[in-house]
Amino acid sequence: MNPTREKAWELLTQYNESDSLQKHALTVEGVMRHFAGLYPGEDPELWGVVGLLHDLGLLHNLSPHLGLDLLPRLGLLGLGGLRYAGHNPLNRPPGGTDEAHLVSGCIRCERCYEACPRKVIVPAKIEDGLLGMRSPMLDFNTGNYCDFCYEENGGVPQCVAVCPTEALELPASYTVGNPETGETGDIVIGTAEIDPRTCLAYRLTGCRDCYDACKYGAIELKDEGGANPIPYVIEDRCNGCGACQAVCLSLSSGSIKSNERAIVVRPIEA
Repeated sequence: MNPTREKAWELLTQYNESDSLQKHALTVEGVMRHFAGLYPGEDPELWGVVGLLHDLGLLHNLSPHLGLDLLPRLGLLGLGGLRYAGHNPLNRPPGGTDEAHLVSGCIRCERCYEACPRKVIVPAKIEDGLLGMRSPMLDFNTGNYCDFCYEENGGVPQCVAVCPTEALELPASYTVGNPETGETGDIVIGTAEIDPRTCLAYRLTGCRDCYDACKYGAIELKDEGGANPIPYVIEDRCNGCGACQAVCLSLSSGSIKSNERAIVVRPIEA
């Protein structure tokens, strides 16, 4: 016999006193109920209970209270079996490129959002993946970028420093990009990609904002001395900081119809 919704909430609050985790559980419950309605014959109540108790870290304490039908569903969630449904690759903060590690370890405490001095860390949305929602992602369309806290904290990313579960975790030995020397570093978020169909430079406007913004020599110009230089990305020098995307003006041109800027950082996946 599976626990009722009331019993599930009682168990959750008994073993998990974190307000942020309880809010996260409620969010997942609502999403799971919605998804249950998409599949004929599925029980929204059962799916909702799975959403409330989806954190497998609780199973050590909760297993005596859970029904046999519930355990396999919780196991599927905990192992990430559903996170690929509608999952979009995301630019993650430093130390977050191992997607499975991040999604399973993140408790949605929001400390990384608060710690980010440039405010480029934002919560992932439901359309980016069911179980990844509210986990941290980088949004360079905010007009800022990630310098790995080089300026603010000497190259020690503050998001990593405040993460209580090590969902954001860097190797024991690493170097970050140095905008003063142009060294790329070995922590890579993603790689910039230019769409020539929407790039203003390809329309012979003389735009070179992305080139001017890059501190690591990852963007160079064809016909640099000419009136209309064309930018291109040197992939092995790009660490995905997002400075180029942050300054891209392509969407400000009324003649360009696109859902994204002409230069964007594509995430890497571990």
